[in-house]
Amino acid sequence: MHPHQLTVSPATVRALVNQQFPEWRSLPVRGIAEQGTVNAIFRIGDRFAARFPLESADAESAGRRLESEAEAARELVGSIRFPTPEPVALGEPGPGHPLPWSVQTWLPGTVADDEDPGESVAFAHDLADLVGDLRAIDTRGRTFAGTGRGGDLRSHDSSAARTSRPRGIVSGQSRVQRVGKPKE
Repeated sequence: MHPHQLTVSPATVRALVNQQFPEWRSLPVRGIAEQGTVNAIFRIGDRFAARFPLESADAESAGRRLESEAEAARELVGSIRFPTPEPVALGEPGPGHPLPWSVQTWLPGTVADDEDPGESVAFAHDLADLVGDLRAIDTRGRTFAGTGRGGDLRSHDSSAARTSRPRGIVSGQSRVQRVGKPKE
């Protein structure tokens, strides 16, 4: 999916966990079916999830990104009404994986698109509550840097329209444009 994408095997994860976190040596390691495009995700026992970056990068910048993610996750915990994965540890590069990696608590549940919540009023209310909670968190003056995901949705409009049209999701104006313009 990405140029020079890394691969991570369960054996590599097992070896890195054993080496860096010997207290988890007895916990089973298994991959999960719902993989992302940026991280390979592995369960460590029933309580933890390890995320291994898949995009090639230098270890130092990858480490800074993981530390920033952990800081943001700690800030999120308790700031919203929904359970949130909590940072547990940061792993170091090692044999089989050249980048730092992270461990957080695992939240049991069902992936939303597995059950198609499109017709669920309760899901819509929960999503609205989540967005409201997130918007209420003090940004302490921080702003979106313009890289990666997020930011002003209008800046992603042409990309969303280009990738959605072949799937029949968008016709004519994109959803972002229609939602973003106030009614007169």
